[in-house]
Amino acid sequence: MAEPITSPGLPPGIGRVIVQWQCDDGTQQPRSHRWYVIAGVVAVLLIAYGVWMGDFLFSGLLVLFGLTYGLMRRQPSKTMSFAITDNGVAAGRTFYSYQELKRFWIIYQPPEVKNLYLEFRNPFKPYLPLPLGSQNPVTARHALLDYLSEDLRREDEPVLDQISRLLKL
Repeated sequence: MAEPITSPGLPPGIGRVIVQWQCDDGTQQPRSHRWYVIAGVVAVLLIAYGVWMGDFLFSGLLVLFGLTYGLMRRQPSKTMSFAITDNGVAAGRTFYSYQELKRFWIIYQPPEVKNLYLEFRNPFKPYLPLPLGSQNPVTARHALLDYLSEDLRREDEPVLDQISRLLKL
């Protein structure tokens, strides 16, 4: 039978751990002072344009987006635990069983991109990127091949992830 997990940061009862690693959750992108100045100028120009055109809804939504984004980004990044088990994949305190998952792929282009992507069977949850950090991607790949199929067609990071990384969002 599967032994219980005693590792902090993982949910209980996830099964026998095959591969486990810890790394930064990736929520904080390092930004320079220049990034904040450019983002502020662009935001003010867009809000002023909305007011000038009489589109107060657009301007209001931009202000609301800016406030929401600013409040969300104030949380410091934290170290998370990840595990591939015989029952599924754990990301922090969340567990995804293999029945929920359709396939996986790994994009490993260090130092910028080192992610394991999980695709869900539910079309409203298209994929979940998990940072690999210093984990060997070949080890994670071999552990998942026994349970999921690998999508070898995907060789690049998804476009939205590329844009988010380039704009440091």
